[in-house]
Amino acid sequence: MMMKLLQALERRIKNIVRRAVVTRVDASKKMTVLQVDVGGMTLDGIEYFECYGFTSVPHEGAEVLLLSLGGRSSHAIAVCVNDRRYRIKNGEAGDVVIYDHRGQTITLGDAGVTIDTPLALTINAGDSTFNGNIKATGNIDADGDVSDATGTIQVMRDTFNAHTQQVSGSTAAAPTTPMV
Repeated sequence: MMMKLLQALERRIKNIVRRAVVTRVDASKKMTVLQVDVGGMTLDGIEYFECYGFTSVPHEGAEVLLLSLGGRSSHAIAVCVNDRRYRIKNGEAGDVVIYDHRGQTITLGDAGVTIDTPLALTINAGDSTFNGNIKATGNIDADGDVSDATGTIQVMRDTFNAHTQQVSGSTAAAPTTPMV
């Protein structure tokens, strides 16, 4: 009888912390729910506890660290999901990197904040202030009212497009190619 109790206790202790593999994800709920494979056994309805302010939707095949409350599989929760297939390697000590499977990264490092993406970058913001210089190595397409201390870029366009010059005593026409 004592041996049976000890075996049950040993099994529960071994089940407290386990590794598993994600087999299905449901991110439509208030807390993401996973189905995982633990050594050939399927566990369903596993809640994925994430840090406040951060969320992710893991791929099938990602690895999971499970905690089974009381050593019972029926009370398992996922506390960490990692996917070594996409993990950024060779960072510098102290770097923090947010990354995904598309090759997009945000790195907080010694040089500052670096955003790398092979896709479009969209920033939706209210009124914004940038302190410091802004350098663009490509074209800038400015729609709307972009202004400096003396006016807006649209005012500059309107002034350029309407201007005339004196040439040999007569007035030359406005530019044939307007600034748009």
